[in-house]
Amino acid sequence: MNQKLSVAGIDLFAYSVLGSTNDEARRLAEVGRRGPLAVWTAVQPSGRGRSGRNWTGPRGNLMVSLLLHPDRSPAEAGSMALAAGLAVADCAREWGADAYIKWPNDVLVEDAKLAGILVEAGSEGGRLDWMAVGIGLNLAKAPALDRPTTCVGLDVSVETALERTVGAVLQRYRQWLAGGFPAMRDEWLGRAAWIGRTVRVGEGQGAVEGVMRTVDENGSLVVCDAAGVERRVAAGEVFPLEA
Repeated sequence: MNQKLSVAGIDLFAYSVLGSTNDEARRLAEVGRRGPLAVWTAVQPSGRGRSGRNWTGPRGNLMVSLLLHPDRSPAEAGSMALAAGLAVADCAREWGADAYIKWPNDVLVEDAKLAGILVEAGSEGGRLDWMAVGIGLNLAKAPALDRPTTCVGLDVSVETALERTVGAVLQRYRQWLAGGFPAMRDEWLGRAAWIGRTVRVGEGQGAVEGVMRTVDENGSLVVCDAAGVERRVAAGEVFPLEA
């Protein structure tokens, strides 16, 4: 059962149990609802991350998606994940977590995952028709994944985290609309994990290995390989190769 409430000055569709907040945001877009609006659930049994990975959301953690309608090209949608990651990392730091951003869409404490961002979008006529920005933030529990996880672990209520996180993402969204990723790039780099470390981006024959140098103004990762050549990567999973 859902309730229509409000959070951070926008409509909030609240559920006790919902398979995926991003799926519901997409459904609302397809039936003509206009954002910005938020979809929140107390329990999310069928959430997902990038590459279709499962992201189960237990009670006590934050699972929310924002439905947005930016007048931008589809190619720009990915950089909104960077903006949302910065917003979530800043919130986590307010609550005492030493949070950093793993390119392109995770928030870490040390090397353990605290939060994940999933941006999905639909386009029409060469422009974005809708965008869903999904956020899974471990407040009370660190779920079991195929990598280390952590949680805020402090007395931060879901209600407080919902209000603050939605507000922070909306603020970064407005900044992104006004100036794109370049408007917040310096701040993002100040929160970036693994700058200067040797990493691998992707897997298999197409993987890129080298020292993680920076993220450029388009939001692409810049890696300097063993031959000293700078390689730019627009998307992919990053793995550290040294401590």
